[in-house]
Amino acid sequence: MLAEVERANGNESLQAALVLNRVVDARMYGGKAGDPASAKLARRAVGITEKILGLDHPVVATSLNNLALLFKDTGDYAGARPLLERALAIREKALGPNHPYVASSLNNLALLFKDTGDYAGARPLLERALAIREKALGPNHPYVASSLNNLALLFKDTGDYAGARPLYERALAIWEKALGPDHADVAIGLNNLAMLLRQTGDSAGARPLLERALAINEKALGPNHPNVASSLNNLGLLLEETGDSAGARPLLERALAIHEKALGPNHPNVASSLNNLGGLLEDTGDYAGARPLCERALAIFEKALGPSHPDVAMSLIDLAVLLLRQDEGKAALNYALRAESIGREHFRAIAGVLPERQALGFAAIRSTGMNVALSLVGRLPVSGTKSRVFEALMHSRALVLDEMAARHRSLRASSDPKVEPLMAEYRSASARYATLLVRGPDPIRPEGYRPQLDQAHQEMERAERQLAEKSAAFRRQQRERGIGLAEVATTLSRGAAMVGIALFMHFEVGKGAKPVPSYLAYVLRAGTDSIAVAQLGPARGLDSLITRWREEAGAGALRGPPGLSERAYRQAGEALRQKLWDPLTPCLKGIDRVFVVPDGAVNLVNLATLPQEDGSYLVEKGPLIHYLSAERDLVTLGSLREEGKGLLALGGPEFDKRPSAVLASSGPGSDAPTQMAAASASSSYRGPRSGCAEFGTLHFGPLPGTLREVEEIGALWNAGQALQLTGAQASERAFKQNAPGHAVLHLATHGFFIAGQCHSALEERERGVGALVMESPGGPAPAVATGENPLVLSGLALAGANRRAEARPEDDDGILTAEEIAALDLSGVDWAVLSACETGVGDVRAGEGVFGLRRAFQVAGARTLIMSLWSVEDEAARRWMRALYEGRFQRRLSTAEAVREASLTLLRERRAQGLSTHPFYWGAFVAAGDWR
Repeated sequence: MLAEVERANGNESLQAALVLNRVVDARMYGGKAGDPASAKLARRAVGITEKILGLDHPVVATSLNNLALLFKDTGDYAGARPLLERALAIREKALGPNHPYVASSLNNLALLFKDTGDYAGARPLLERALAIREKALGPNHPYVASSLNNLALLFKDTGDYAGARPLYERALAIWEKALGPDHADVAIGLNNLAMLLRQTGDSAGARPLLERALAINEKALGPNHPNVASSLNNLGLLLEETGDSAGARPLLERALAIHEKALGPNHPNVASSLNNLGGLLEDTGDYAGARPLCERALAIFEKALGPSHPDVAMSLIDLAVLLLRQDEGKAALNYALRAESIGREHFRAIAGVLPERQALGFAAIRSTGMNVALSLVGRLPVSGTKSRVFEALMHSRALVLDEMAARHRSLRASSDPKVEPLMAEYRSASARYATLLVRGPDPIRPEGYRPQLDQAHQEMERAERQLAEKSAAFRRQQRERGIGLAEVATTLSRGAAMVGIALFMHFEVGKGAKPVPSYLAYVLRAGTDSIAVAQLGPARGLDSLITRWREEAGAGALRGPPGLSERAYRQAGEALRQKLWDPLTPCLKGIDRVFVVPDGAVNLVNLATLPQEDGSYLVEKGPLIHYLSAERDLVTLGSLREEGKGLLALGGPEFDKRPSAVLASSGPGSDAPTQMAAASASSSYRGPRSGCAEFGTLHFGPLPGTLREVEEIGALWNAGQALQLTGAQASERAFKQNAPGHAVLHLATHGFFIAGQCHSALEERERGVGALVMESPGGPAPAVATGENPLVLSGLALAGANRRAEARPEDDDGILTAEEIAALDLSGVDWAVLSACETGVGDVRAGEGVFGLRRAFQVAGARTLIMSLWSVEDEAARRWMRALYEGRFQRRLSTAEAVREASLTLLRERRAQGLSTHPFYWGAFVAAGDWR
């Protein structure tokens, strides 16, 4: 047709351009987007239409759109974006802002944003496209259903399953009504809704949808179409998950046969089918049948996708679990560690283009070989096995924290005119590589995928080398990623040891054994490269002991007579010590300093408060204990960095001042709301006493001890300038303006953490609660993704906090959230001391630590954080802080020593006065970060 049109009208005619556009469309739908001839035709169409119609004609927008989609399909997102933006601008100007073609441009641009990880940018475009189509085409048009489906996919990908479901349901209803119940698009809608139900645990609701989707695909496409195989796979996996292995097997076998016949024996979809069937055989104990399927799948993935693709990692994990079950530990370990390396690098590539909450969700479901590797530690006495495993564990700790901190540092460095363009080029190359990884190969033309991926990886590495040549901060980041056992062992001084704790899925040898969340700990002593391992057992048992201990350590002190509450604490503490600390003591003989990297619920334990059999506490007779977020902190925190100057001490905020007048007045407000978190007649607590108060109605009571505390610390400060922010001056704005550049930040006020059991937090979670994510064998423990950044659920109350509802958008609201703190530049801060309730608690994530104030100050760049693990009484906190600063700035103790001495000072005083020695009064505060 094109040749005929060119002969009749000339090869530079408008008719030729229109035909060219149709040819390009056909080539894209026919799987030839990656063919250079397609791009040549599309560029020619753009040139002709611009020449004949001018630069701003709607037909030019169509040509630009086609060329952009070709670029996008080949992974050139940087090239596609300006074309899509220009096409959108042309259509808006020529057709008006509410034309359906504008909606199409908005949709295409939004999908590009989504593919490159810019979910925040994609959402308003998709919402606007939906609104245009509803108004222009009516609420029941198939294009409206497409917009609903795209928006639902975005919600699902960002963890907002509750928001996605009604969109999927409405899209499905529209397709059924407009296209008929047996249309292939209806099958797509059924499948999408079913997979969402499956992810949220509603297998019973998902099954009939998948069965119907399968029937539609078979009728509409024929029994041997690849889409039928996909339906068979989805239904088979659902049946397997619900225990119907007999029903699942023929579906998975048929899916494999269809894929092999339709796509050829070496297609990646064939490998996926092989893995699915192999996993089912493994679950039923047929290891001999499963192994060749998994080995063949691995070979296909490696050839089609390259040796470092995440699908290769998943296949390696499947094989590693299978070999572990067969007691072939050495081979299983090799597969597991290779998978972990691939998964870790894949995560780093993807996380660089994701917001933190989405990076966390991805970290929870990424392919990891650590579960198998840690399960094998106690079974392989081969020399070097433990070193390989724990080296991998060190490299895989706190990856999201590292990414967020590095991103924060890079923003500060991006103002360098020599670095800024290189940073932009690196980010662009990383985004392209990451998107290709996520998107995967074209099902119709998979052979073009690996060359694209290899080229994108080479471009990213080239940009990385160029950036490293010019940026010292980037070079430092790269060096820190490589820190392992050797560097940590060298840094440990004589008499010191590293204790690392890991929460993982433990696999047992043999048929039918299900993986169980478990803890283990390892000990690395100074002067040796040998590692001792202690199995701490199933997580359920240890976590329940920690929960009981925390109840007694905090509010338990206030229940009943002091003697009874202390005895109850000792019972809970001794049970926890026997399970958590005693298994480590044989490995710590002769050690006087212990650096602890906790995981899971252990993040919320102050080991120094554990009671000893002789009536003392570990803080009195045990080694000096200090906490780190990751083992590499021992090395990185000793490197050169910016140095702040002076003390900023904030306390005694006037919570009842109107937000708009916080800086202008110093008197208390006259119409404070009814106090919900009122202090008792004898004590004031630095945080809400009710764990389930609605944050919107929460009232912060006065803390007179904090004002005195700030004055005392100012008097003890002998290292230069001290800035005190009290009363009305203890405001959000004043802190944000003055905190950067100081060496010590001291905040004495109310802290809050909206705990998971509270209605406020439950609302946040309900909006975005994820389902149990079913991974392939060897994947991580199921994780729940939340729709809200956990850093907005914790923070500090400052001046005006009780009038926050009256604040205008441009005013202070008196609430300093952890998210706001994380955005500050605190790179010069040596100490951030949070003298408030529960400033060290938050949302605990395995392998990542605690999300809350602790995390926020780390991301912002603070070197050391001193924080509380439970509610602290106003006067006791003041006395502890005075002892802390006396030890640090008068006796010149290290951070770790000053924290211990502050606790010992209060403990000895109470013992000498015949008062309760319950740790509630002296043991709430811990330090994490630089120990010196």
